[in-house]
Amino acid sequence: MYAIGVSLILLCVIACAESIKSLPDINPTEDPLSVHLDEWRTGCPPSIITESDGDPERYRLKARVETTSLWTSVGVSGLESMTSSRSVIQGEGEINIQIEGLEVFEISRPEDGANVGQNLILEIDALLWLPAHQNNDPVEFHIRKEGSGTTIYTLSFDDGDSIKEIARYINDTDLGHGDNLNTFLFDLDSLPPPLDLSVGEQYDGPLFDTHLHLVGSKDIKNTRLKDERVHINSETASSIFATLENENIIGVIGFLPISHNRFNENDDGSVNGTYQNETLAVVNRPDNKIIPFLHPLSHTGIPPNGDSEKFFKFIERNIKNSKIPFRGIGEIHTSYPQTDSYDSMSLIDPIMLDLYDYAAVNDLVIMIHPELEDIEDLHLALNHNPEAIFLIHGIIDSGDGGQPIAEHLETLFTKHQNMYFSIDAAIMLGNSLMDSCIHNKDQFMTNLNSKISYHNMLTASVEFWKPVIESHPTRVMWGTDLYYWWHFEPDVIHVTVKFGRDFISYLEPDIQDQFAYRNAIDMLSR
Repeated sequence: MYAIGVSLILLCVIACAESIKSLPDINPTEDPLSVHLDEWRTGCPPSIITESDGDPERYRLKARVETTSLWTSVGVSGLESMTSSRSVIQGEGEINIQIEGLEVFEISRPEDGANVGQNLILEIDALLWLPAHQNNDPVEFHIRKEGSGTTIYTLSFDDGDSIKEIARYINDTDLGHGDNLNTFLFDLDSLPPPLDLSVGEQYDGPLFDTHLHLVGSKDIKNTRLKDERVHINSETASSIFATLENENIIGVIGFLPISHNRFNENDDGSVNGTYQNETLAVVNRPDNKIIPFLHPLSHTGIPPNGDSEKFFKFIERNIKNSKIPFRGIGEIHTSYPQTDSYDSMSLIDPIMLDLYDYAAVNDLVIMIHPELEDIEDLHLALNHNPEAIFLIHGIIDSGDGGQPIAEHLETLFTKHQNMYFSIDAAIMLGNSLMDSCIHNKDQFMTNLNSKISYHNMLTASVEFWKPVIESHPTRVMWGTDLYYWWHFEPDVIHVTVKFGRDFISYLEPDIQDQFAYRNAIDMLSR
């Protein structure tokens, strides 16, 4: 049945496309979105990955930090760890928290703040492993704090029936000045049983990629790609579609950026001529796998409220008059300081509310990338028109290492039946795919080809995302968030897909297909 559903979608897309109309070429020297690649490219050293003879055992621990000190930190030697989630369960006011795994680089507050002397409590869920070459070395916890106050660091684990405490360290030293250090030895025999990471056969069913950039937001701003700025274009489509076919990816939602200079009232064209021609050349192919979304770019991509009429004329030109069969609008990113964000806008600005209504009337999906600070506005946006279908991704807190906030997702799913969520490889892989050196393919492949690095990222992703997916199996779907030019090379696509299939294998068998492709088809069919 999946083949029939996908075929209907893709046939609809192809049928909607008319013959290609030649549009004037864009002069790259006049395109404000193009700059020379060499002006931006910077050096980026590869990650240092240390391999061991065997795959280290992994453990799930909870850490609880209680402190009345002005500042405190916890360093760990002899083991490695990564944070699965964290939360402040006691403490108000201005608090600075920086953590990675079981290490707390800093918990601090202003010395003239209202919460001085309050007991702050931070809880951390973490995954840890003992490097094979260090199994005989001591594991130590180093607790530093400001002169006064007390810091208590407790380690425990959940055995399924109750929380078992395995270590408690207290630093109440007061030397009358800062940097009071106490070091504590950790008994390895107190560790709980290692995680059972066994899994059945790798998921080998169809995949539907719900988040792919036909032109990356950073590409379009930071690179000059002549007149071929569409990653999947008339020259590359055959090889890329063949790769997708080999990976059993049956469809993709592809975001097509549009230049802000196309709001000209006298411009009877639609998207940039290059995009128009190249995109039509692709979506008219018999092997087309792209469901195109119109991606308004940043800055003046969505104009101020006073220009809403101009904006909707532009949308009409593209959605109703363009030969590109758009099925949605997005990605729209209102607050994150990136090249595709609308810094002066919110999700509930009048022009955005009108856009949701427009999408509902015209059967278009709205794709939004909110941040943690947008949560309240996101609820209002979803409530504005329950008939509008929203595809969401992101909702990250930079203080949590880019991990989405699960409790917010739970509330959003419960309150809004018109919301779907895309869990993308870029989020799961974290800095391996989406770091400041993203243009460095060698670094990416080094990380993903490292057994330790790969399985640590996989374990963390399963720990965090499996409960979210299994709580809402019809509302969450797989994606990649590929957007740099080298992301579309076969070896990169393969290792990204492999990670996705390994991840899906950990889900309950009866929801694997839903997450992998069925939910995407259902959303596009609503």
